[in-house]
Amino acid sequence: MKTTLDIPEGLFEEAIRHSKARTKRAAVILAMEEFVRRAEMKSLADSLGDSETFMSPQELMELRWKGISHDSR
Repeated sequence: MKTTLDIPEGLFEEAIRHSKARTKRAAVILAMEEFVRRAEMKSLADSLGDSETFMSPQELMELRWKGISHDSR
């Protein structure tokens, strides 16, 4: 589908630089795919809900730190 968009030039240049896209079309498609992927992941996470058995970010970092300290000895 052909569409004309008025996208701020600086934002577009940043998107191309970060995505390493070779064309403007590729940068737009990549951005849209990433947007959809994130929305689907959020929807999945929302549908799963919360659990008392999940580790907190702090607990996970402590576990990782213990693993790193143990492996380095």
